[in-house]
Amino acid sequence: MKYIFSFFFVLALSTQHLALSTAHAQTKLSPMVAIDAPPPVQPTISFNMQEVKFGGQATEVESCIHVQIINTSKTPQRITAIYVEDERNYSLPSPNKKMFPLTISPTKNLDVSVCFNPKAAKSYPSRLVVRTESDSSTLPISGKGMKPADLKKLPKNDLIIMKARGKRKQQTFKVQLVNDSKITLQLYDALGAVKLTYANGDIKKEGVYEYTFDGLDSQKKKLEPGTYYLRCEINEVSRIGATTKFTKVVKIS
Repeated sequence: MKYIFSFFFVLALSTQHLALSTAHAQTKLSPMVAIDAPPPVQPTISFNMQEVKFGGQATEVESCIHVQIINTSKTPQRITAIYVEDERNYSLPSPNKKMFPLTISPTKNLDVSVCFNPKAAKSYPSRLVVRTESDSSTLPISGKGMKPADLKKLPKNDLIIMKARGKRKQQTFKVQLVNDSKITLQLYDALGAVKLTYANGDIKKEGVYEYTFDGLDSQKKKLEPGTYYLRCEINEVSRIGATTKFTKVVKIS
């Protein structure tokens, strides 16, 4: 009888030890379950640039650029809101709030205008937020206000008429671009008729461009003596609404 009792006692201890060992093994293995977890879901909306910076802005001077929002998913995305967290110094002229919600088809883009109007000469970091029905995406933006005295030191778009030189008294014009721009440069007579076109909506890289005038119109005919007007319009590609216009007098004797 004593041997039977001892047998069952040892059997019970073995069973309990096996159960504890199994539980301990499961506890040690449980962290490895994370290896099989699904990868994080990627945002359905992205941007064509990682950071947007507004440079060379003076206090109380507004500048605008455009940001391209891209639907990177394989299905249409319904955008419910687009806004900038710092609403005091930034604004969104387009798209209009009344347009929301709006839908972007797969691989299609949406251009958003972002304007910056600094109140002081300091930095204004913020974020552009795009919300869809399923998630949201953000884009860091940064603008820096400048003192008027510092602004004067920055290069500016300009139209420069050089002094006529040579026996034929050729006139030279220089167009200075601080950013990639679309430019139009034309010569008008006193009645407003275009007599010569140097550029008509041409895209030019940042830099200085030189043009010459030898007294002939676009038909290679000599212009009559008198007063003419050289008009230049510069539209910066990266800053929506950043347009500079010049009119300079050109006299032909």
